[in-house]
Amino acid sequence: METGKRICQALKNLRKRIADANEIPFEIEECTHKGDCPGTCPKCESELRYLMESINQREQEGKPVVVDGLMSEAELRQAFDIEPICPEIPQKQEEVFLQGMPVPPSEPMRLMGDIAAPSNSDFAAIIARELLAKTDGNIVFSPVGLCRMLEMLQEGMDYDSPIYERVNQLILGFNSNLEPTYDENFRLEHASSIWYNKSMGTIHEDYIDVLEHGYDSEAHHANFAQKEHVKQNIDKWVSDNTHQMIKSLDTEIGQDALMLVLDAIYMNGKWESPFDPDYTETDTFYNEDGSETDVEMMYQNIEEAEYAETEKYQVIRLPYRDHAHNMVLVLPKEGIGIESIMETADWVDDETDICEVDFYMPRFRFDNTLSFEDVLRELGLGNMFDKDDCFPKITDEPAQISQIKQQCVINVEEEGTEAAALTIAECDLGCPPPDEMLQPLTMRLDRPFAFAITGEYNELLFMGVVKNLK
Repeated sequence: METGKRICQALKNLRKRIADANEIPFEIEECTHKGDCPGTCPKCESELRYLMESINQREQEGKPVVVDGLMSEAELRQAFDIEPICPEIPQKQEEVFLQGMPVPPSEPMRLMGDIAAPSNSDFAAIIARELLAKTDGNIVFSPVGLCRMLEMLQEGMDYDSPIYERVNQLILGFNSNLEPTYDENFRLEHASSIWYNKSMGTIHEDYIDVLEHGYDSEAHHANFAQKEHVKQNIDKWVSDNTHQMIKSLDTEIGQDALMLVLDAIYMNGKWESPFDPDYTETDTFYNEDGSETDVEMMYQNIEEAEYAETEKYQVIRLPYRDHAHNMVLVLPKEGIGIESIMETADWVDDETDICEVDFYMPRFRFDNTLSFEDVLRELGLGNMFDKDDCFPKITDEPAQISQIKQQCVINVEEEGTEAAALTIAECDLGCPPPDEMLQPLTMRLDRPFAFAITGEYNELLFMGVVKNLK
């Protein structure tokens, strides 16, 4: 489809022009798509989400945003194969839709005028809300890890299928781009891999190429019938790519599996202002069930804290030493449940004031393995698990997803934060602002609270809820 490739290239060039005009880091990557091109793909849409989120970030910072006049009408018509309208013959003007963005017929044609993009935190809030409804106790998960897994699976779907569109609707507006950072004060690493069993069926080489070149995935042959041998290799990959925070795969892989897709994220960040261990004391944490637990409570007086307070909660942003990543912590007011705060993730993006705050936070470390099957079914993606015709770009055989899980671990202490996430998908062959205050404010995390770790462009690396510290 030459028209599709022409549209794809035009939109890539436009995204680059918008990025350059707004001083947003952006590089055009070579398209790895094979076969017919509809003009867009998960990689293109990921770039668009990143750009939209970056534009929203500039607006929040009060910086000017330039989006108009960056593509001429002639370029637009050439890319989309639109015949010019003869000026002598009046014609009814129609709406023009580009990537789901209508151009009002009453105004001159514009490309990407006023964009009403979903919040970057919407996807994370939806997943967190569903997890809280189905999970007792603490949770920690990686929204960006789950989103990237859905994007990789989406590469195996037909572009015009309902399941492809449903994935688009779910992750629209979420920034899944990860830029590795190897600073001594903040380390962020990412890796992905596909393990496929040729003896169970043929996986299209084009799909493997897309994951290798579009997602930097490693490709491995694996005969899952050789259970111990394959598990040793996978566990080594998992351990190496999470710096031993996650040592092994905490799930059973069926010996008849066609493929396994893994996505690993590791971060280790030092606080810009570390907690002094001399101020850490034993204190009480009031668990959600009414019980009490002795915890090691860290403390520091932060003279210029990024802080906000509403009728429902307090929120504080703790920067890491690289000045690009932050941990955002939210504490519900007395009598307000953490679930009501997690109905949305607006607190992640709250505007803050600079205040002096006496801040108390417990040391904590926990891990969990979460299954997303029920969550994704609730969100309209049940066909991935039930129907065997959702992935024609992966294989000609009938195939479906048998499990999507995520293992996460987080450790928060005086020096900083270390965390890791492993997202797993198995595909089997066919079967089913406050007022000015004179005194320092106090924020004491001694009862259930939530947290999120964000990047320079509001990438949501990790999100979690602490209900109990037993």
